[in-house]
Amino acid sequence: RITIGAKLVINVPKEWTSITVTGDSGFVGTPSVTQFGDNSHQIVGVTSSEIGSTGNSAGTITFTAKAPNIIKDELYVMYVLAQGTTTNGFTIGPLAEIVLQVNGD
Repeated sequence: RITIGAKLVINVPKEWTSITVTGDSGFVGTPSVTQFGDNSHQIVGVTSSEIGSTGNSAGTITFTAKAPNIIKDELYVMYVLAQGTTTNGFTIGPLAEIVLQVNGD
């Protein structure tokens, strides 16, 4: 199980805008959205209970984002990371690299 206070981090590519968390489960409050100077965004959720426990088998974050307006097809990478520990004391880390294809006009 993943311990309380662990973080799920979603790095949204820099050309994407209008990032809005639309739902979540298993996290403290609404996950935060931070915009950085390079116009990238990061969504961070902090676990409110152990993930993998009987009452919380999984944590989820849903969000919307506006893809960039492009002329030709482009690929973007969204990184999903985790920071925290398991109840056995193991460190959790990177989870996925998600490739997003946006079709041009």
